[in-house]
Amino acid sequence: MRGYGERKIFTEREVALRADALRIVEPLPWRYPKGDHFRCHEVTRVVASILDRERKFEGVCADFRKAVRDGQWASAYEHSWIELPHDKVLDVYAVGKVPQVQLVHIPLYARGGYNGGGGEYRSVWPRDDIRDTDVAWLITRYERWVNQAEVAAP
Repeated sequence: MRGYGERKIFTEREVALRADALRIVEPLPWRYPKGDHFRCHEVTRVVASILDRERKFEGVCADFRKAVRDGQWASAYEHSWIELPHDKVLDVYAVGKVPQVQLVHIPLYARGGYNGGGGEYRSVWPRDDIRDTDVAWLITRYERWVNQAEVAAP
């Protein structure tokens, strides 16, 4: 069944964007070879970089890397996501949720836009602790996976 969100809130291109983000996230390992897990902050930037490079969703978002937001989720967790137009969020590493990659409609009042309140996704500050080497490593890993898949295709 296609629910209300898919039929009424999100456009076909936004639903396709989520599918593409899932395609990018699925082959990524959740841990670095040295044992540390990847954080949403890095995974969000990986997805944004690859979406910008592929340029398939220009009508949805002109620059995914500039649309990355850092802040809080549920006013309790540090989190990163991609902000889309019209009060929508592409969350590629949803906190404590399945599926991991989600499209979310967040009206202004629910984001703490009125009276400075809390909200489910609240952009607070740009992070200064992004592990750029992890981002680069994950992008390289994804590109290798894509190349292997293309070679294996009939």
